[in-house]
Amino acid sequence: MGTISILKFFCNKFAGEFLVPSEDVQKHLRNKSIDDKLLAGLAKKYSVSREVILRKCFDLGYVGQAFYESKVREWETEASKHNRPSSGGDYYKTQKSYLGERYIETAFSKYYQGVISRSQLSDYLGIKEANVLKFEDNLLSRR
Repeated sequence: MGTISILKFFCNKFAGEFLVPSEDVQKHLRNKSIDDKLLAGLAKKYSVSREVILRKCFDLGYVGQAFYESKVREWETEASKHNRPSSGGDYYKTQKSYLGERYIETAFSKYYQGVISRSQLSDYLGIKEANVLKFEDNLLSRR
């Protein structure tokens, strides 16, 4: 694993713990069945995507690898159906909903603090590096 990969791993781990504290989320997971309703509810509570919550459930041992991968594939399929060019959807609005406002704000904050590069920011946001500032402009104009 290269230095950048290790750094990205720790940055993601820090961001995940900052946005969705393990101790707090465990209170909501104990003695519960992990299903779409619970994942969506926790995603809304923490202002993050369902996938962030699912990853936290996986990291904490509440779901296995097969369940995790199955859900990710299911959601990717859902997203691809909704992201067809003919749907007329707003890409930036979709990204904002998917990632969560808190996550996006934290990522941009780390970028402007010089903690991460624009390239890393684009990786965290899942957008092309050339579109990072356009993405930010689009989000700021909607507030």
